[in-house]
Amino acid sequence: MKDIRWKLAALAAAAIVAACGGGETADGPSNKVGINAMVTFGDSLSDIGSYNVGSIAGLGQATGGAGRFTVNATTGGQIWTERIAALLPVPTTCSAQTGMYPNIPGLVGAPATAKANCFNYAQGGSRVTSPLGIQSFLWQGAPFNQYNLGFTTKPVKDQMSAHLTASGGSYTGKELVTVLAGANDVFVELGSVAAGAQTPQAAVTNVATAGAELGAYIKSMVVAKGAKQVLVVNMPYVAGTPFGQHLDAQTRGLVDAMTTAFNAQLAAQLAGVSGVILGDFYSEFKAMVSDPAQYALTNVTTPVCGPNALSNPADAPGSSLVCNASNVIKGDISHYAFADDVHPTPYGHQLLSQFASRLMAQAGWL
Repeated sequence: MKDIRWKLAALAAAAIVAACGGGETADGPSNKVGINAMVTFGDSLSDIGSYNVGSIAGLGQATGGAGRFTVNATTGGQIWTERIAALLPVPTTCSAQTGMYPNIPGLVGAPATAKANCFNYAQGGSRVTSPLGIQSFLWQGAPFNQYNLGFTTKPVKDQMSAHLTASGGSYTGKELVTVLAGANDVFVELGSVAAGAQTPQAAVTNVATAGAELGAYIKSMVVAKGAKQVLVVNMPYVAGTPFGQHLDAQTRGLVDAMTTAFNAQLAAQLAGVSGVILGDFYSEFKAMVSDPAQYALTNVTTPVCGPNALSNPADAPGSSLVCNASNVIKGDISHYAFADDVHPTPYGHQLLSQFASRLMAQAGWL
């Protein structure tokens, strides 16, 4: 039954796109609630090109695409939010800020620059509240002294604040607002446990707090400011990624405990909030990993990105940020789940967009 429902939802979504030509009609958006724009908050799963500057952009131009955390192409369209925009249909928005500050020899970045009329605020590495995200330039100074890619990792709280500043302090009520975040809080807290800086229980508590904070921000900085259609996707089953699969059992259990604690607090905050859909992608993603054939997935363990310019060591699988058709592994990877150890392939993003569109249809938005 689950397989049948999923296939019907996918067919229905495809039919909607076909019926409206994949673009906006003369009469405006074809969705049922008059959505005419998208605003996106989150991390690398929704980042449409915040770091597609300097050396990253140059690599993409030379090799066939870069700047998104997936298998890139020069045409775009790989990320789940882009697919939702086409489904509504509304214009795909651009990154609200671009720039990065690498201190790795040979890599060139660019100053952080706000982009007018661009409303995808998601940034790879971003956390919910703390600016100390994955690969953040803030780790480069004392006492951390890291060499890294220098991501700006604007936290979701600040992303939401930036949109209110750009939009005059409110929403029109005709936007689809998407929110997906939390995994980077897990990764940072896990690193702190590994370094002996805190206990596992403290890490779980900290990530749970981040989940509660995200829910509170959605209520106070999105819904209370006039947003009427807010799609929140909870944290995926991080323990089921290649990153999680290679951890020892105890550490993998800690990752899952942090994930479920975050999701529980997020759900508690958003219970009964009008205009908010909370999608349980944790359970959906867990089902994908447990029974991949039901989702036409042919591999849920092997990343498709081969060695590339960001590999360390040079022969290791590379980052999805500069992954494209020129540096993926050989063979038919069209239905693989993972681009690198934590990020989805374009097909993985397709599954996420189908999950999201099914929820929107059930809510009467499509």
